[in-house]
Amino acid sequence: MAESAETDDLFDYSPRHGMEEELIHRAKDGEKAWKRQLLVTLGASTGGLSMGLCLGWVSPAIQQFQNVSSINSTKLSGGNITDSEADWIGAALPLGAILQVFITGILMDCLGRRLTVILSSLPMCIGWLCISLAGQLWQVYIGRILTGFSAGMYSALIPVYIGEIASPKLRGFLGTIFQGCVVLGILSMYSLGIFLSWDVLAFIAVLVPIFTLILAIFLLPDSPTWLISDGRIEFATEVTLWLRDRELVLHEIEELTETSLRADESPFPSPPSYCDASKTKPVSLIFLVMLINQLCGISVVETFFHGIFNWNDTVLPASLSSSIVGVCMLVSTLIAGPVVAKFNRKPLLAITLIVMSVSMLVLGVYVYLLPPRPFNSVPLVCLFLYVSAYSLGIGPLAWVLLADLALPKVAPAVVTISSLTNWGVAFALTCLYSPVIKIVGLSGLWFGFSLLSGAGSVLVILILPETKGLSATQILQLFK
Repeated sequence: MAESAETDDLFDYSPRHGMEEELIHRAKDGEKAWKRQLLVTLGASTGGLSMGLCLGWVSPAIQQFQNVSSINSTKLSGGNITDSEADWIGAALPLGAILQVFITGILMDCLGRRLTVILSSLPMCIGWLCISLAGQLWQVYIGRILTGFSAGMYSALIPVYIGEIASPKLRGFLGTIFQGCVVLGILSMYSLGIFLSWDVLAFIAVLVPIFTLILAIFLLPDSPTWLISDGRIEFATEVTLWLRDRELVLHEIEELTETSLRADESPFPSPPSYCDASKTKPVSLIFLVMLINQLCGISVVETFFHGIFNWNDTVLPASLSSSIVGVCMLVSTLIAGPVVAKFNRKPLLAITLIVMSVSMLVLGVYVYLLPPRPFNSVPLVCLFLYVSAYSLGIGPLAWVLLADLALPKVAPAVVTISSLTNWGVAFALTCLYSPVIKIVGLSGLWFGFSLLSGAGSVLVILILPETKGLSATQILQLFK
């Protein structure tokens, strides 16, 4: 859209008359481009808010289930739950996310990003209602599996969608908004869990996917990348005109079309797909990134925070510490936007993983010391450093890199592998939490996460390419 069009309707996808047919290289986006891209990103990222609510609900809920108190709802029959049952409440979410692994990529490819967002919101609504109305523990399990199913779809779908609607210069910044919404959801549950019972929290949470559903129907356009792959080049041009706020976008459309075609090219005779570096490298790299994302231990910290830090000799009670750490995580994630936009992905990821490794090492040493332990503020300081580094590094960058690597035609494979790895490892870690604690102790668990975070930083330095500011065509050429 022309920059002089002051009365331009924010939601008008129609191209302006008189659009020239010549190609424009390095054209600058109009004044409204970043606002429109931000608006669409915020609308889609409400799915990340739902995902964060799912992740954050379990920690205060398990504490209420295991300790009879005035805030604990008494309608769930059977009394207090065991450690094994608590583990399964936490593990039900990644289990549900695993169930969607082979579905989301196909739906994205066949139905498009927008319609898949609409479909993914439905199990989330049903799941939260199941939890809020639960009278038996198995009903909580069912609700967690359903919300996990949607959370898994959101985690794979929305970062890819944001990457496809964003300009290359804005892709890193906009990609961090999804993680910011995830952290906001976690913090909301940690904070509200101090005052509200688990069933009331679940009832409040159901409002968010309903909002996402409304936004997807009335606000979100399908991404130009998918529209081109679906053969709707004219509509893709109209959407791109609106997102870029300039009349001449033919070069970008031509580039997207060429990238889509190149993804299918192969010399004669055709080599097996596993020999095509442009297809195997993105899949392999996203597997590595999501593996590091979980093996650093974030799922265990988010799920069992209240139990892990429910010690008598810590400076603050677990419920208050969780809220403080959540605020720290949110602030760090908000800072991550401009940081990711300014610095290259590879060094930022490596440095923050080293900080996480050192924090877990110090925490492991502290836990290893027999009570009474000196310096009872050490656990909180270690968690500050850990979540700050995670929120500046692998937390948002995992989803930014997912968007970078989800090239046309390999997006379904990248999405499938990322979901399977991320949620599969999260499920395994959550299930094994109590058995591992009994075998190696809490200090051994932190030592393990420290070692894995350090190993992740080495792998990032050795293997991961730099994708900051590159278009889809440039990234594809990088792999070829």
